[in-house]
Amino acid sequence: MHCGISLCFASTVVYDNGSTTFDYGLEVAGFQVADDFIVDTPSLLTGARFWTVEGEGIRSGAVPFDGHIDYWVYDSELGYPNQQLATGVAASITRNDLGVHNHWYGTMRRFEYEISFATPIAVQPNTTYFFGLHLLETYPNPNGEIYWSTADGFTLGLSSHSRDGGVGVWEDVSTTIPGVYGADHLAFQLYGTAVPEPSTLGLLFSCIVAASCPRKLSH
Repeated sequence: MHCGISLCFASTVVYDNGSTTFDYGLEVAGFQVADDFIVDTPSLLTGARFWTVEGEGIRSGAVPFDGHIDYWVYDSELGYPNQQLATGVAASITRNDLGVHNHWYGTMRRFEYEISFATPIAVQPNTTYFFGLHLLETYPNPNGEIYWSTADGFTLGLSSHSRDGGVGVWEDVSTTIPGVYGADHLAFQLYGTAVPEPSTLGLLFSCIVAASCPRKLSH
């Protein structure tokens, strides 16, 4: 019997919060912003993909992206981000310019970001977490005209939350800026690797042992 085994699990999308139309968004330069997620299997998160609309080079007072992204993962309590479980500065950033967008707020530019985490983040299934972002190394006041785009449909999970300057009390966006600015759900995907269940790990170990045992020769 031959067992083909790979202990290097390919990174894939482990959570998808929906696509975006770039029509709405939350300011993610002057504020720290977070939205909830739940994975289906035990996973190690390795990176994320998200979309923005930005005023860089177009709108007066807009702060250009400086190549710095902070990220967080929090647990949840009473529908709000609670204890910080992980944080870091994006280890790598890919920023794709998707062109001009004639936003109802004014002319903006659309961007797609892909980032990798400095270290993998372990999360468990059927547990509510919050994924947080802040773009720029500082928190400009009043803001930097960088908006994390909302997800199509506004239907997934809990409302998104933000806090001014990345400190203080989290605010539920659905109640603080309702209506067209509802921004209840943000467009993002989380990448990672599924962690095998204990029974699967046991099967892999048995397979490794079987493959390593010398075979008896018969005459």
